[in-house]
Amino acid sequence: MPKSILIQPIQNSPLPSETLDEIDQHRGEFYQFLASLFFKPPTQTQLDFLASLNITDDSLFGTALKKISDQARLVSAPLVKQEFDALFTGLTRGEVMPYGSYYLTGFLYEKPVADIRTDMAKLGLKRAETCQEPEDHFAVLCAIMAHLVSASLDQQKIFFEAHIQPWVNQFLDDLETAPSAQFYKNIAELTKIFIVLEIKSFDLVTA
Repeated sequence: MPKSILIQPIQNSPLPSETLDEIDQHRGEFYQFLASLFFKPPTQTQLDFLASLNITDDSLFGTALKKISDQARLVSAPLVKQEFDALFTGLTRGEVMPYGSYYLTGFLYEKPVADIRTDMAKLGLKRAETCQEPEDHFAVLCAIMAHLVSASLDQQKIFFEAHIQPWVNQFLDDLETAPSAQFYKNIAELTKIFIVLEIKSFDLVTA
């Protein structure tokens, strides 16, 4: 799996990995996809790739992904960057706050950040020096989950339920209804479907 620009191993000690099956490989790739899209706007190359997808899957996930593919044919990287900036940056703050602390406490840089740092350290991870976002940013959490697909399901479940599940649906609801959301409205819909699949999968695990 490609090296993340958001997280890195502590003392170059990668997490012990298990052999990935095809499903976990795809899960990891999708978490990386989400980490990329929520950390910065997509490049034209990424949009062209999405536009080139030939999606025949008529499941909820496939239908939502097809919406994104269809929309990618109609937008440009500069246009989506304007949307991204309005949603997540703005002059003082964006329309949506992609931070766990905001949803769990109402403030930024609160206890959830420290809790994530503690759990990351236990997993042998830390935030990459090049990453300016705090550990509770949704993109960073997705990067961590992408890394954890090579760990046990117990570890994945514990981290997901502690740091993502309590707030992610409210965040995605807010993103889906944000005034500037067009491309990212469909990203939010797809992410919500994926989160439901993850929750159902983890519900089968006895942690």
